[in-house]
Amino acid sequence: MPEADATQAPPLKPLTVTVKQALSLSGLGCSTIYKLMANGTLLRRKIGHRTLITYESLERLLTPKSEGAL
Repeated sequence: MPEADATQAPPLKPLTVTVKQALSLSGLGCSTIYKLMANGTLLRRKIGHRTLITYESLERLLTPKSEGAL
């Protein structure tokens, strides 16, 4: 097995994910995802008929907040 190159950059995060991908990544239900988009917690972009959710907003929702930020 080849060794990992220490100069290799980490994989890039996507800018957006589909609703289906957001469901899979988060483990949340479809109605919850749509409610979070409606109330602005998850930022969405409509491109044609596709609804894309910004990865940053999904990550912000799912990342635990530090105790100092309470």
